[in-house]
Amino acid sequence: MGDAQAQQKLSELVLDPNADPDYQVENGVLKFKGKLYVGIANGVRTHLIKALHDSAIGGQRGRGVVLKGCNPCFIGQG
Repeated sequence: MGDAQAQQKLSELVLDPNADPDYQVENGVLKFKGKLYVGIANGVRTHLIKALHDSAIGGQRGRGVVLKGCNPCFIGQG
């Protein structure tokens, strides 16, 4: 889902919170199946992955390990 699609989904859910059961809006934040949805356009996802990679719990163990560590926290498609 691109950021324009995420914005559309957010708008839909504000009007009808039950429009899509997989998505929720909590305090103005879009979630997918309970996880924070992070889009791709503004670079936030890149910063989050870099922060996890550079941390003591996620760093230097390979792309798969870093991305697996991100999975419980947030999702993003694209």
